[in-house]
Amino acid sequence: MYRVAYAWRLVFVLIPLVIVACSDNPKMSQTLTVAVGPSIVTTNGRQLIVRRRNQDGTLTPATPYIIRGVDWSPASPETQTSPTDVNNTNVRRPEFGKWATVDIPLMADMKINTVRLFIDPGFDQMLGPMGLAILNEFYSKGIMVIMTVDDGINDLNRVQQAVTFYKDHPAILMWILGSEWNLNLYFGVVSSVHDAAQRTEVATALLKTLDPNHPVATSYGEININVDGLRLADTQNYVNNICPSVDVWGLNIYRGNTFGTLFTDWATITTKPMFLGEFGTDAFRTTNPTPLPQGTVDEAMQAEWDLSLWNDLLRNLSANDPAKVALGGTVFAWNDEWWKVPPAGSQQLGGFVLPNSHPDDFANEEYFGIVTIDRKIRQVYDTLKTAFDPDFTPPPAP
Repeated sequence: MYRVAYAWRLVFVLIPLVIVACSDNPKMSQTLTVAVGPSIVTTNGRQLIVRRRNQDGTLTPATPYIIRGVDWSPASPETQTSPTDVNNTNVRRPEFGKWATVDIPLMADMKINTVRLFIDPGFDQMLGPMGLAILNEFYSKGIMVIMTVDDGINDLNRVQQAVTFYKDHPAILMWILGSEWNLNLYFGVVSSVHDAAQRTEVATALLKTLDPNHPVATSYGEININVDGLRLADTQNYVNNICPSVDVWGLNIYRGNTFGTLFTDWATITTKPMFLGEFGTDAFRTTNPTPLPQGTVDEAMQAEWDLSLWNDLLRNLSANDPAKVALGGTVFAWNDEWWKVPPAGSQQLGGFVLPNSHPDDFANEEYFGIVTIDRKIRQVYDTLKTAFDPDFTPPPAP
């Protein structure tokens, strides 16, 4: 699926074991104390092994990690950009600061333990301290971060700056490169999937010179499409031969209310772990997609579909069985985004037909949120809150 990628005034002081962040937002004005030093994250076979950094600087015992996550790309009704806007990421980055104190407590209450960011929260004079304060908030709530560090376009300068800035923060779980680059070719930066794979390997190698303490993931779309360069054998070649340095593969999969043969297919082509970087459906039931989409909001439909997918994923977790392939997943998406279908500033019904991938065979781009753009909770929130509980057990596969 197509995903593109006035901040608070914060005073930032770093001293041993302390980050002090102040802002005009009263909820962010308190002193935030976090350990100086990263959490240590590695892979072991198909498992993700985490040693969390405590506030006193010590590390927790190494433990297999389950990603119970969500994709977070905060937006406001007033966010004025478009998928083709060359300033898209610059427009969107300050939204992290606008919504952190609203979104993060809601995420914690939903029992989310991981967020995936499509862009980094910034590292310049204005946005950098804001980004650190946001990661402090995640850390204080026990939520870890999978951070995209190349703006989704294979920007190596961005990789170097973002990783250098954030690598010692204990909330970081993994770095991730691209956004389903096999489908969008790094949003038109490269000319072929093979070239995109080669560039992914170069970026991964760079990243590993900057940070030895976190795995490098990459975002890949559907693994088996009947098109030259996109078949399962092609994916196998990219994973094992062209991108051997990538530790974890994030897959954006829309196949129906289960993942079908995804897990067995992945097991046949590689021994590397994967997680679901995107999955789920929107909250609008389209009854007629042409000439203009028509239908109605159906929150029960969204909740039932997302729960079915989560249950399928839970049955394939490597943390519970090292022979399984999946680390968990991040549901798409936390909030609605009204900039995706022009005009920005109002919610549109546009999207695209995707047969057998959604309950109505249509993806309404501006209705995927677990919460609305005004942060009204949809039914899927409570459904996943129950299913994200570590004690939740999925029913047997049908």
